[in-house]
Amino acid sequence: MELWWLLALLIGFFSATVASYIGIGGGLLLTPLLILFFSFRGIESPYLMQHIFATNMFFMVFASTITATRYKKMYHINYLRIRPLMIGAAIGALGGSYLATVLPGQVLKTIFGVALIVSALKFLTGKGNAGDNLEENLVPLWLGIFGGFLAGGLAPLAGIGGGVVLIPIFALTFRIPVKHIPGYSHSTIIVITAISLVIYTWRGMGIEFSDFSIGFVNVLVGTLLILGALPGIWVGIHLNKISSATKAKQIIGSFVFLMGLYITFLK
Repeated sequence: MELWWLLALLIGFFSATVASYIGIGGGLLLTPLLILFFSFRGIESPYLMQHIFATNMFFMVFASTITATRYKKMYHINYLRIRPLMIGAAIGALGGSYLATVLPGQVLKTIFGVALIVSALKFLTGKGNAGDNLEENLVPLWLGIFGGFLAGGLAPLAGIGGGVVLIPIFALTFRIPVKHIPGYSHSTIIVITAISLVIYTWRGMGIEFSDFSIGFVNVLVGTLLILGALPGIWVGIHLNKISSATKAKQIIGSFVFLMGLYITFLK
């Protein structure tokens, strides 16, 4: 096994652990780590960000499907409550993923860096939500669709699954118990990433890249990430069951903020 294969497995494990614990898709951690990963391997391409984002989507489709299934078994997940949000997310993902394939890589890098910084500040300054005793409430149809559209449109542009947008929507608008949020978040992320993956694959046909790629998707690296994610998902869900996310948010927020600065100002 080559060293970079092991590194890809470790990145998949770490990203999946955090993603399944908090409820994000994993792109917030995966994208900066893959930028460092390809830099370590000496791989350059004018389409590097598109390849990274597409590989993220490949990873997140599988990881979020497994995670959502596990949460469905643990908690009562009522998917009917979030149908409007999923519809909006699908529409947003169509537009956002197409736009991401035509924008210059440096623009995408800047968008992602700024998204990281803003998300990190939300993590670090946001108050915790106890959530366990919140009652279900009715959400206006237009609000659910708009929230999904916002998450679905941002996700492919920033190379993320949309969880950073979805988490506050589920907590504050849908008033879903905190420990249940990852299940709802990952079920929506499946919709966003599946649509984005199809478009990234289609738009990247004919673009050559190292390793084994289909379109913009680096299938070899993506597969290694998924293999590393399998135990990571179990660890993250177990952490969700036994602990609070307060300390994890502080650690993740600090990490994401520093990586946001690095990505934004990286030449």
